[in-house]
Amino acid sequence: IKPMHVNEIIARIEMILARLERRQLELDAKSGKFTGQLRDISVAELIESLGVKRTTGILNLVNANNKSGQIFFKNGMVVNAILGNFRGELAVYQMLPWEEGTFSMVFEDVEVTDEITVSNLGLLMQGYKRLEKRQSWMSQLPSPQAIFSIRSNFLKILEKKQITPDVAKFLELFDGHRNVLQIIDDSHYEDLVTLERIVKLYQQGFLEEIKQEAPKLEFEIPQITQEPLLSQEEFEAFNKRVLRQGKINKGVILVLGTVGSGKSEFVRTLCGLEYRSRTIKNVFPHPIDIGKILLNKEIEIGILGVSMEKQLQILLDTVENRLIGYIIMVDATEPENFDYLGYLIKSFRSQYQLPYVVAVTKLRSAKAIGIETIAQRLGLESYEELMPCNPSDKKNVKMILLNMFAPYPEQKVYEMPVTIDHANN
Repeated sequence: IKPMHVNEIIARIEMILARLERRQLELDAKSGKFTGQLRDISVAELIESLGVKRTTGILNLVNANNKSGQIFFKNGMVVNAILGNFRGELAVYQMLPWEEGTFSMVFEDVEVTDEITVSNLGLLMQGYKRLEKRQSWMSQLPSPQAIFSIRSNFLKILEKKQITPDVAKFLELFDGHRNVLQIIDDSHYEDLVTLERIVKLYQQGFLEEIKQEAPKLEFEIPQITQEPLLSQEEFEAFNKRVLRQGKINKGVILVLGTVGSGKSEFVRTLCGLEYRSRTIKNVFPHPIDIGKILLNKEIEIGILGVSMEKQLQILLDTVENRLIGYIIMVDATEPENFDYLGYLIKSFRSQYQLPYVVAVTKLRSAKAIGIETIAQRLGLESYEELMPCNPSDKKNVKMILLNMFAPYPEQKVYEMPVTIDHANN
């Protein structure tokens, strides 16, 4: 997936806020604290939600590099913030990009000077502009995880010049061990200034990237013992529709959806006894569904089910050369996710010119949104059709697979069966 842009951040905020409203921020009354992971609720989402709740207290934040800061609230308004030598609005802006780490909201009276000159909304809007600028600088570097050292030619230039202590301190950060995000955290400059200087040094050829082997996600896909899933006629149709990219054997189909969308049950139903669930610690918060299906007597493909995670790109990098298509699962009872799923569909469609299908579960639930409304909310093209899905029905699941189509207008191969899933699926 492409790097996060402002519309994606807003979509994520809307999705999480809707979930928070349902939970009503179940606070621990005994300890007077509300704690969690930033991967689940971002800094911007916390500011928005705590503002709506008119909360008073101190929001303590710790990021993945163990940098800690505080944001102070009075009646829901952000009145001050501290992060190292940064204060007020600038401190908030440094913490807004934190995607990994922990938070702890302590509900108590605060006695701090009000150094914030704008409302929460103004603070977040300016923060979004800065995030967009930050992403623009970041896109000019190999990766946020890239590690740099100073080239010898630049060291020779520096030997002939008298540099200030500030510059010397900054250049010391390029020690061949820190990545870009760590340099930003350890720099005494604000993040945008730091990134701009890194980009200029990199573009002028003064920095050398230290290549590191990317971690490989290794998982064992079960051995095939099942009967072929498709008849000869069905296989010929599937072969023409999906396997025409040339990645015939050992290909992988990705099944993507929220935790409650029926994704895991879909993979389990499709793969039968060849289904496994695998947890990859420190990479994915939720287990990955792994399985394999035998299409005919000779052709087998892998099935990987994964939840919508910020770390999705890691898995995509691992299977990209084997990816032959994808299935996106939409829960009809979770309208708060529609905007982000629509963004995801567009991103996949533009980045991967591969066959796909969008399947909708829980259509018979009393809380389900109508399928036409879902299609509008997802922003689907006129040739894209939502497929009703019962993830526990083997015939229905197979029809979903057979109705994968290339990302341009083309008629479906098979009509969907009448069976639609029940509310508890």
